Amino acid sequence: MAGRSLTLSKTGQQLARQALVRNSLTQKALAAERHIASWSTINRFFNGKPVDRIIFQEICTVLNLDWSQVVEESDIQPQATIDLPPPPSSSSLLATVQQNAAAAREALTPRILERIPRTVV
Repeated sequence: MAGRSLTLSKTGQQLARQALVRNSLTQKALAAERHIASWSTINRFFNGKPVDRIIFQEICTVLNLDWSQVVEESDIQPQATIDLPPPPSSSSLLATVQQNAAAAREALTPRILERIPRTVV
């Protein structure tokens, strides 16, 4: 479930409950007034159970919490690294640019046809 859902950490649960009190809200009021999700989903959020990523972030926004600070660490997947080839050396890059410039110059040169001799009748 780590891909589409997020879980509130233990410290995140405490911060979320404090944010509820600070905003003078209850879980039921959060569900009824803000229409983010059903009460059961909001209850799952506060009990540290997996909640859809978008809903998790919306609840954190309403509570003025930074979702990345209250999420369970195991839910955050490390960024995939991409192995890029080494950058070309400046001399090979210059040679490539010169080769492409010569090809473009040749393509832009107009072709002038030779005159066709015609006899006057």
